[in-house]
Amino acid sequence: MPPPDPLVIVSKAELRALIADVVDEKLKSLHAAAHQQQAVQSKWLNTSDARALTGFSRTKLWRLRKDGRLTGTTIDGRVYYGRENIEGFLER
Repeated sequence: MPPPDPLVIVSKAELRALIADVVDEKLKSLHAAAHQQQAVQSKWLNTSDARALTGFSRTKLWRLRKDGRLTGTTIDGRVYYGRENIEGFLER
């Protein structure tokens, strides 16, 4: 049987900071998952939602629109994509 790991002593402040970091990381992960799920359910996707659904960068989405391989509609300076259009592109 291998020897146990050595005991590490940390201060309360260090422990609190570690716990805060772990909780923040988990909350960010949960928020990203919820945002992606919301993007999947919506008929129209803004650029952030399209990025969450596809994993594409903002620049890649722009290039796909510019090349005519993906369509988007601009309203008040914001680009919106049809969810079906995005899903169809991903299936190709």
